[in-house]
Amino acid sequence: MYYLILGIAVIVLSGYSVAEYFNKKIIYPRNWQYEETLKKEIEDGRISEGYFESLFKVPFEIRSEYGYVIRGYWIQGHEATASKTIIICHGITNNLIRSLKYLEPFISRGYNAVIYDHKNHGKSGGQYTSFGVEEKSDLKRIVDYVVKRTGEASIIGTHGESMGAAIALQHVGIDERISFVIADCSYKDAKSEFAYRLRVENHLPAFPILTLASALNKIKRGFSYDEIAPIEAIKDVQKPILFIHGLSDDYIPYSHSKEMYDLKRGAKALYLVPEARHAMSIAVDRSEYLNQINHFLDQYGF
Repeated sequence: MYYLILGIAVIVLSGYSVAEYFNKKIIYPRNWQYEETLKKEIEDGRISEGYFESLFKVPFEIRSEYGYVIRGYWIQGHEATASKTIIICHGITNNLIRSLKYLEPFISRGYNAVIYDHKNHGKSGGQYTSFGVEEKSDLKRIVDYVVKRTGEASIIGTHGESMGAAIALQHVGIDERISFVIADCSYKDAKSEFAYRLRVENHLPAFPILTLASALNKIKRGFSYDEIAPIEAIKDVQKPILFIHGLSDDYIPYSHSKEMYDLKRGAKALYLVPEARHAMSIAVDRSEYLNQINHFLDQYGF
């Protein structure tokens, strides 16, 4: 009996350790600093040197409903009275500097823009990343800020990359004020993506690791991985959504965007980019990427 109890205890402790190791690996991602991100973006040709400094921008701080501070910049459009605004949502481990490369088609149309750091990223607060569970409410606070500046009748769109796209999709399901969404390489749900990463990176099965990790995360941090599901959030969304994904994405397979596009009812568009790896669609063919966005905005009157 002693050895049986001991064996069970070892199994339980081992399961706990593996599950919590997995949780910590994903909810505490590396936090890139502005300076190193800016340097890399310039070196890789995604933005020009001095671009960030040239923007007419106003810093802001917004208190999240969860207590931490969200920090970002308001970028004024060509006209002081501009009533159209795009909010750019960066991906995991990154910060608002990574959003700069997406500004061009919107700035050229006279849009205002908001770039900001998600919780636990850049200069924003927050102790861990929740992949949209809390971040979608933070984005709603950002929209509140935009509406105060531009009025209730203003046009507000969101553009997200990777996790930022997933946040934008989860947010549009709870905020009717959003006019359109551009979702670049989003996951359809966290459990599918995490299971895929476990298999590819660690050659491990999703069960029981992911089940244990999700349950443990619910106990310790208040959310399970079942709650992170952009594909569920957009089921009844009628606002136009443009899904973008690289066909060579081996981090989040393009099938995630294709499934969401197929499920989405009403106004929608899909742009699949040959040879583009994860979050690299704009780098592979910038001209066509911008053409697709401009066509989408024209098609739906934005």
